[in-house]
Amino acid sequence: MRFVSRAERLEGLPRTGWIVAGVQSPESVAAHVHGTTLIALWLADSLGADAERVMRIALVHDLSETIITDLPKPVKAAIGDAVVARAEQAAAETILADAPSTQWMSAYGDYSAAASLEARIVKAADRIQMICKACQYEAQSRGD
Repeated sequence: MRFVSRAERLEGLPRTGWIVAGVQSPESVAAHVHGTTLIALWLADSLGADAERVMRIALVHDLSETIITDLPKPVKAAIGDAVVARAEQAAAETILADAPSTQWMSAYGDYSAAASLEARIVKAADRIQMICKACQYEAQSRGD
């Protein structure tokens, strides 16, 4: 229950980069994760990658944001990559402490290090989803 309760916080957490760009009522982190997962699964099937691993990585890639929130790029730049990485890792360890297997934390670590084809697919899907959302917001004249 604790895990589900924490993970569901992503439904109410807006993507702050869109707020900084002036987008009113932007997508939530949960919506972003959903879109990223769909794109990643499409790519995995197209490239013959391990689809289950891709989905696991995609679903956990932003779980740390349930604790540290969705930090916009200017904040990350100000505090530095090393600080952000340590905070994200600690948050992921807290959230995934009760996971039923080590595969959950392994998936998070794989994403962070881009250590496999599956992790790189999710990294690409993460960017593709953001670009698609930017195009959608631009077409709707929502923000800069």
